[in-house]
Amino acid sequence: MTVEAVRAFFSAHAPEIRIIELEGSTATVELAAKGHGVQPAQIAKTLSLRIKDRTMLVVTSGTARLNTARSRTCWAASRACCRPTRWWR
Repeated sequence: MTVEAVRAFFSAHAPEIRIIELEGSTATVELAAKGHGVQPAQIAKTLSLRIKDRTMLVVTSGTARLNTARSRTCWAASRACCRPTRWWR
């Protein structure tokens, strides 16, 4: 998606939201935090996960880490066991 497409979407659906563009890269949590002058934990990180035929979008702190082995085991056993406190550290 281009910046122009994002601008058009927000202009039509949420004109009160301001788009902030930085000079440098924001490809990593560390770079984004540096660019915005905040701590890495203050950056929202988005993870897109596919579990069999379902897709899950997770938004979390920039410093959170996904325990991949634990989450795979958990999701394979039961969707009910996937409470965030059990597999996010």
